[in-house]
Amino acid sequence: MKQIIISLLLVLSVGLFLCGCEESKGNEGLIISPSSRNMSDAGTPRWFAVIGKNDAADSSSDSSTSTGTNTESTVTSEMALSDLSYPLEWSVSNPALGTITESSGDSALYQKNNASGQQTITARDQYGNEGYAAVYQ
Repeated sequence: MKQIIISLLLVLSVGLFLCGCEESKGNEGLIISPSSRNMSDAGTPRWFAVIGKNDAADSSSDSSTSTGTNTESTVTSEMALSDLSYPLEWSVSNPALGTITESSGDSALYQKNNASGQQTITARDQYGNEGYAAVYQ
């Protein structure tokens, strides 16, 4: 009798575990706009935003505009932002160059320090999908 109860509990716990699992949406990559930015101007913070996932690349278009020292890339994607797994985690490769001072939903504010160099901004969703933007300062 004890063996039957243990077997039944084992089967039930495996069944509950399998029912509670979501399909993973990993390895899709995120798209950050702008994908690169020149921030040689003094201290002005800039916004970056996740606008979709790389699996939508076939249905997206990319355009770039350049004015003076700032180059902005805008990627228009048909991928709905509702497909992202919030909250997003924002980070920088080198905090000595600058930091993320504010983030909300799908966007983050980057504030550069007085140091010069190349910074990488990373956004990561809850499935581990990542996107990157380069900052030259």
